[in-house]
Amino acid sequence: MLDNFDKSDTYLDLALPIFKQLKDTLGIIEVYQSKAVNLINQEKYQESNYILLNKQFLQLLETDIESYMITCFYITTNYLGLNQLKNAQEYAKKLYDKELEKKIKKLSEVELANYNYYKNSTIMSFAGYYIRNKETDAALNQLSQINKTLIDHDLYMKKEYFEDYISIYQQKSNISLAKKYTDSLTTLTDQLLKQEINNNMLLVNDNHNLSTTLTQNEQLKNKYLYFLIFSLAASLLLIVFIKQLRKKQQGKLLEKTKENIQISLKADKLKQSKLHIQSVNQKFTENIDYSLSDILKEKDAQERRKKTQLLKNKLHIKKVAENDINTYNNLHAITPLFFKTVKQNHPNLTEDDLVICYYLHIELNNKQISEILHKTIRSIESKRYRIGKKMNLNVKKTTLLDEINKCF
Repeated sequence: MLDNFDKSDTYLDLALPIFKQLKDTLGIIEVYQSKAVNLINQEKYQESNYILLNKQFLQLLETDIESYMITCFYITTNYLGLNQLKNAQEYAKKLYDKELEKKIKKLSEVELANYNYYKNSTIMSFAGYYIRNKETDAALNQLSQINKTLIDHDLYMKKEYFEDYISIYQQKSNISLAKKYTDSLTTLTDQLLKQEINNNMLLVNDNHNLSTTLTQNEQLKNKYLYFLIFSLAASLLLIVFIKQLRKKQQGKLLEKTKENIQISLKADKLKQSKLHIQSVNQKFTENIDYSLSDILKEKDAQERRKKTQLLKNKLHIKKVAENDINTYNNLHAITPLFFKTVKQNHPNLTEDDLVICYYLHIELNNKQISEILHKTIRSIESKRYRIGKKMNLNVKKTTLLDEINKCF
């Protein structure tokens, strides 16, 4: 997985001088923020803050309020990961600042909704910190500050909200309240399942069609691979124009839907744009570039098939991110042998646990899994920790991924 981060940093290093030459301040900020997020995903919080707290970088933030707001959120997250609560609270105050909120309100409804989203995410991060340290009263105090109107329209954040309350009341041994939020979580999960089922069936059909195409059209596939490699190389030169086009498209879409979509849904739209366009599309094309080159160089037929299967996995991740497909039943329909084998070796794992194990098995990191399941990185980290506990895993000797791979 470190190779993926290294490759991502390589492309960021290539993009940085282009933005500097064009004097594109926002582009430069996004490069440094992306590098910092890569380090957060590797749990290198100190190195991430080294980038974000650089004086030159902080000077750039003076030109863009939204970038300043997001950076405060990342720095707060880093300090919580380092267990430096006072420093985390200091930067959270910068995000909660009334003057900052007034400035954002003067911009547009979209920026305000985005601000409220990051404010809610920061509160959830503090709640998670207190839960990990078994400070339940402090965690409850944090959750009481959540913007209920916004969270009601962000079902995945609402799911994490319920999960935090369940953890708190389990620590307090308050069975009745824990059951109350468990019932609410079950109802919410059923609601999300209904939304996802149709897209899941489409994924199964797409995977079948992809497999048929790759098997029957080898010559056509090679031509397509050469074309795709050329397109990916050219995309670096067009990065500035693509970014401008993306902004124009977003502006037109927001204008058309302004009368029908509420502020909280606009925040969700902006979040999806940030996550899917910036994180999925850019990193996905970088990873595909590497995979396609590797397949073309491979002469051994068996190894080529293995690498082609890995490419199909990556395409599967792309489809999942676009269609919100993550349920156990549909993943089980695609790879039943994996779920059967892991369940036999670890019968106490739940369906949600097995879904996490599946994505780890196909070499996804915490960031990618959080995007697919629409959870925070912290939630995925906590889930992995609980799975390790269920497996009686000795983390000093064996990693969770190694334990999963032992089943095969």
